[in-house]
Amino acid sequence: MKEKEYHDKMSRLLPKDRQETLLSAMEKYGDNKWWLSENPVIIARYQLFENTCMVPDIGKILVGLQKLLGRPVYHHDLAFDVEGLREEAKVAIWKLEGGESLETPFNYKLKKVYESIQLLKNNGPEVIVKETED
Repeated sequence: MKEKEYHDKMSRLLPKDRQETLLSAMEKYGDNKWWLSENPVIIARYQLFENTCMVPDIGKILVGLQKLLGRPVYHHDLAFDVEGLREEAKVAIWKLEGGESLETPFNYKLKKVYESIQLLKNNGPEVIVKETED
């Protein structure tokens, strides 16, 4: 997305006071306009640590987080465990910058999905969890 397209879109979506908050947040990044990136990992890497929503496409953020963390990430993870995601992302960013693989073992992914279900079960609407023997 081009900068003008982004500005026009956000101007339509946000009330004036929120636009000012957004502009203030944008200024602190200088020439790094990560919110315009087509790379979802870059978007997730920055948006996760930014309290102002710079990217209104939650799907793009989730895809980026899944790639960055090497595991499934769900909407409710952002709502109920943003600090946990940030801690996990710090390790992943360190690996990424060091040229290491972001791939995670299957058991780790399974554990994180289970934790995510428990998070939703404990904090969200009523959830039906079916235990299987697999």
